[in-house]
Amino acid sequence: MASSSFLLESPASIFSSSSIKAPLYLPKPYPFIVSLKRRRPERKRNPVLKSAVGDVSVVGTPPPPPPPPQDAKSELISSLKLKLLGIVSGLNRGLAANQDDLGKADDAAKELETVAGPVDLLTDLDKLQGRWKLIYSSAFSSRTLGGSRPGLPTGRLLPVTLGQVFQRIDVISKDFDNIAEIELGAPWPLPPLEVTATLAHKFEIIGSSKIKITFEKTSVKTRGTFSQLPSFDVPRIPDALRPPSNPGSGDFDVTFIDADTRITRGDRGELRPFKRYVEIGRVALVNYGKDYGKLVVIVDVVDQNRALVDAPDMVRGQMNFKRLTLTDITIDIPRVPKKKTLIEAMEKADVKNKWENSSWGRKLIVQKRRASLNDFDRFKLMLAKIKRAGVVRQELAKLQKEKSS
Repeated sequence: MASSSFLLESPASIFSSSSIKAPLYLPKPYPFIVSLKRRRPERKRNPVLKSAVGDVSVVGTPPPPPPPPQDAKSELISSLKLKLLGIVSGLNRGLAANQDDLGKADDAAKELETVAGPVDLLTDLDKLQGRWKLIYSSAFSSRTLGGSRPGLPTGRLLPVTLGQVFQRIDVISKDFDNIAEIELGAPWPLPPLEVTATLAHKFEIIGSSKIKITFEKTSVKTRGTFSQLPSFDVPRIPDALRPPSNPGSGDFDVTFIDADTRITRGDRGELRPFKRYVEIGRVALVNYGKDYGKLVVIVDVVDQNRALVDAPDMVRGQMNFKRLTLTDITIDIPRVPKKKTLIEAMEKADVKNKWENSSWGRKLIVQKRRASLNDFDRFKLMLAKIKRAGVVRQELAKLQKEKSS
């Protein structure tokens, strides 16, 4: 107790200037107090080699530069897409393009294709699915709807006016339809005849990025004043009478594709960028955020970056187009409908079954099932795969034995 009374009775002697400079020794009755000594951090020394030429120092072998992050590449691709769209936006889909415009558009497309890299449709086949809107075609600079192939002439002095052009692709049935809205002029006082021509094709993939299409038929449906008239099919030209410039089939390369943009180059050098068609009633899949994997319907377009979306089990709100992946499913609804009207339209269009039967929907369903498997389920799946592989090997060995004999 003598030591503790000393601390209480003479505090001035402890905290005086002379006592601070001297080391402070704690008495033994306080073993739980430990004095800590600060250590200086050791400095890492890099081996520096002095060069014999001049005063240049070499620090080992420099590490290779890190690859650019994926976000930087995505931002660069987005800026290049905007650059391409800005070049072709005022060219009336290529009908008003001159040689200078054709060169600028081709250079912008090549720059985007180089940054994005090669396309593999064997893994990205689902991205083809849907309805695409043509924003530019270098072939239209010839002032004919057929481009480098025979087609209807168009121009200011001619009665044929080209409207929107779409492509509708179904990866399940292998349908490939070119849809063009055309206005045929008529003498006054008759109104112009508005028609929608659908050129139906079947497609197949050749290699990794080439698509071959084979023509089947042409259907015409009137619009506007004569919209109540039934559609009809245009008789097909026999193959024997078909000119060499129009063989009824063709192929093109897909040089760029992502969730909302596609660039193709035809067998005659035509450059055609497409944008996935955004419209009221279009069903989309949320690809990011808390609503990831949910199907929503576009009920209004706010601006070029946002849309107003709704679904039966969510609160209506705005969503950026980057978070939406458009499908080829549409429903017939007015602009900003009531929730009851939206649900009835979705049930009438059978959106759920259409989505589950599509290749895209089936793939996501399989991914969700695999993610929900427990350890025992994964073990059973592994055994099933091993058993299947054994059966395949046995059958393959039998075929090889029969072939050799």
